Amino acid sequence: MLFLHIAAIGNVKSKKTDNLAYRQLNSAIIACLVIGFLWLGSPATTVARTNSLDLVELSLEDLTNIEVTSVSKKTEKLKDAPAAIYVITGEDIKRSGYRSIPEALRMVPGLHVGRLNSSTWAVSARGFNSQFANKLLVLIDGRSVYTPLFSGVYWDVQNVVMEDIDRIEVIRGPGATLWGANAVNGVINIITKKADETQGTFIETGGGTEEQYFMTARHGNRISENAFFRVYGKTFSKDNTINLFGDDLNDDWYSWQGGFRNDWYHSTGKTITVQGDYYYNSEACYGTVSDISFDPGYIIIVTNRFIQRGTNLITRFSHEAGENSGFNLQAYIDYIECNSIMLGEKRITFDLDWDHHLSLDEIFDISWGFSYRYYHNTLSASEWVDIKPGSESRSKQQVSTFIQVATYIQSINLRYITGSKFEYNDYTGWEIQPSVKLVWKPDNSHVAWSSVARAVRTPSLMDDDISMRLGEVPRGDDTLSMPIIPALTGITDSVSEELWAVELGYRFQPSATYYFDGTAFFNSYENLLSLEPGEPKPTPEYIQIPYYMMRNGSGVIYGAEICGGYNFRKKLKLRAAYTYWYFDFDFPGDERSKGDSPNHQVQTGFSWDPISELNINIEGRYIGELVISDGEDYFGLDVRIGWSPLSYLEFSLVGQNLIESEHYEFSSEISIMDAYIERGIYGSMSWRF
Repeated sequence: MLFLHIAAIGNVKSKKTDNLAYRQLNSAIIACLVIGFLWLGSPATTVARTNSLDLVELSLEDLTNIEVTSVSKKTEKLKDAPAAIYVITGEDIKRSGYRSIPEALRMVPGLHVGRLNSSTWAVSARGFNSQFANKLLVLIDGRSVYTPLFSGVYWDVQNVVMEDIDRIEVIRGPGATLWGANAVNGVINIITKKADETQGTFIETGGGTEEQYFMTARHGNRISENAFFRVYGKTFSKDNTINLFGDDLNDDWYSWQGGFRNDWYHSTGKTITVQGDYYYNSEACYGTVSDISFDPGYIIIVTNRFIQRGTNLITRFSHEAGENSGFNLQAYIDYIECNSIMLGEKRITFDLDWDHHLSLDEIFDISWGFSYRYYHNTLSASEWVDIKPGSESRSKQQVSTFIQVATYIQSINLRYITGSKFEYNDYTGWEIQPSVKLVWKPDNSHVAWSSVARAVRTPSLMDDDISMRLGEVPRGDDTLSMPIIPALTGITDSVSEELWAVELGYRFQPSATYYFDGTAFFNSYENLLSLEPGEPKPTPEYIQIPYYMMRNGSGVIYGAEICGGYNFRKKLKLRAAYTYWYFDFDFPGDERSKGDSPNHQVQTGFSWDPISELNINIEGRYIGELVISDGEDYFGLDVRIGWSPLSYLEFSLVGQNLIESEHYEFSSEISIMDAYIERGIYGSMSWRF
């Protein structure tokens, strides 16, 4: 996993793409075309305000009564969910001023987010964070954005319109019983608003020091009495990050994306949704590939652009037959193409999911379903990367079924939930991922829950099919008579990484004024991926040091995550969270296989509406020292001030990372040159009509 995002060092030859003025002109043309298209069709009823939840207007009791679907694949109240779940509402995102999903995830207790450069983030729950973190399942409207290349997420291409996010449901802890393999340490479910909730036209534009410019245009309209649609387009450009000496790292980022959503409703409870997106991503990259032995001078430097493009299409049919029964049938197709100087990838994925829930006499609640996933990968090698013969073009399939049964013992207000996922993959065969949960709710103010679960992380293409040269010492180096080439070799006998997890949780909300939510957990891991050196192999031209990817790592992680909120008055709210993690690993090979995470994190949030036209939001955080790399701790402070002189017009001023002029957050695993994140200020204007 140390080497995967070498593929993020891209290759594009067009000089126009490197020209900022050209990109701005191109973006303006795209935006004008989108806005022009918005006016086609019949006029829509104008809306002055979004239908999203107003965070400050809601009491804390209302917030904990928000309905979520990620824990049980059916609707339930947040405060009753038997999991360590946290919800970021659309209003939270708007008031924060964050312009990307990883930035918004900084607000979640028990989640560690580190920025590596202009376009790259490391995101993980409960440890194992890295540029290629592979134990977190991420979905957008039911579509998994997990990549089978390295079992992780390309965060830089998850560029949904932030205004269109209804909520982000984040589960810390295993969710494999319902969601399957790779939902090991958590699940992030990003849910966008329905088309009828985004009627009218919305335009937003702005720019600043780090957010160089951005523009979003979206239009929603009515097709018929029970059918609605929206279309959107967005583009942005982000500035370079810098190195320790204040020099630009030439890692600027430019992107544009467009898409649509249609929703049809039937009086019998049936809903049909069709939605899709197309995106183009261009990232300038400065990469250094270093020798894993850490000896000085053993590096090669690659500077180029990383180009990604892709499209997806989702069709979903839902039927709610009253409060006691309902089902969902969803199919999607997803295509991605990455052009890299190190490794090229083309992948097409087809996925079919069906799930059904049924309640019987308020005593039993049954959820069950099945899924089928097929993907075809085409990989392109380079002088740094070798692909196992026969693996350049490979298809994989995955079939699964799950069942979960909840039993209610009303006399003592106890709920007992048990279930399992049964999943077949082409690497390890059948995997069984069971869980048992207890939920006790003595009254409306207290909820206690516990959980025991097993989850697995199945092998990826990188684990099995690819060998890669990490670095090279060129001839002429004074310290050696010939080059040294460290090389990684994939596993031939693959097994899944395994987790057994125990969790205890408690929620307390005596009134609408304040709440408390705490979770303690103990995670035990086996068969973790480890890098183990072999004997040097001299050749006439160089000395090769093989590093074998093995499954010999093990360890435990335990800790606690607590959060709470206090409502001083209707227009003033505070929230705070503290996270403690302890790591105890046994890795026979390189320590970087463990990933990197802090022992301590603190997050705070402050929301205030001094008058109806003005809103102020402050997000603060403390991130402790990183355990493996001894990365420095740091404080972060982000402030947004929003002013709405008219009901359809809003101006905002946002300052990010205000405490220091620049700071370090996380290291790239393919570069010895760390990026430093600079203080940023930007302004924006949004218009609704």
